[in-house]
Amino acid sequence: MEFLFCFDTGDLVVPPFLFHYSFKRGVQKKDRLNWVESISKTHTLTFKNGASGQISSKLKPYFSWLWKYQPTFNPNERCKITKKDGEVNPKNYELICETTSGSENEHKWTKDVPSSQVVKPTIDLKKQADQLIK
Repeated sequence: MEFLFCFDTGDLVVPPFLFHYSFKRGVQKKDRLNWVESISKTHTLTFKNGASGQISSKLKPYFSWLWKYQPTFNPNERCKITKKDGEVNPKNYELICETTSGSENEHKWTKDVPSSQVVKPTIDLKKQADQLIK
């Protein structure tokens, strides 16, 4: 898994955070996981800490839908998590990423996220995120 979203199941108003995990040899453990701030049309990832990286060539085709409508994709601004409609006690979620905003013809990418893929953290994520930002 090269990309993963983290979100607060108790507060879905807060946008999800996209993280990139690098499998490249030679990358130190502390530098493997990075919070993605934006993805450019050239497949360059800009991380919250100011560093950058590239999307692997295997995954580039999966991001082609982004570039039709904008040169840069900011997941914190364009993505949200919702509980699945129609479920009495919803444990399943839907990830929705919009490529345009303020348009009648908004283009969206959606992905169902079953509860089996949602992992509750065993650490204080707020503390970890605050340290990541510093």
